[in-house]
Amino acid sequence: MHILFNMLALAFFGSMLEEFWGTKKFLLFYIICGIGAGVFNIFSDLFFGLGAFSIMMGASGAVYGVLTAFGVTFPNMEIRLMFLFKVKAIYLVMFLGISAILMGFRNVPGDQTAHFTHLGGIVTAIIILQVWKFRG
Repeated sequence: MHILFNMLALAFFGSMLEEFWGTKKFLLFYIICGIGAGVFNIFSDLFFGLGAFSIMMGASGAVYGVLTAFGVTFPNMEIRLMFLFKVKAIYLVMFLGISAILMGFRNVPGDQTAHFTHLGGIVTAIIILQVWKFRG
């Protein structure tokens, strides 16, 4: 389910960002978010004993970066969740960020998800978007 969510989110939200930014800029953003998310996860474990300082695989941090960029770039776009109700993109991003923080602090035996990697993708995306905004 985790991989399915990542791929669906990347297909739905990433394609709109790629069309908006162009392929090269989107790819650069995606790669930097993935690297930044992994580094954030490692530092959160080294300095605070949080995170999962182990072998990480997957693209969750980069995908959370894409979700964040989508929510910041198109904050008022309405997204229909589970075909039941609509939510603005910015609120979805805020919910995902809060969830990443809460899930990272809970200690569930056997949980194989590096939740602080998700948070790292969000933080990295915000930093990149601010740098790009500042540069013009």
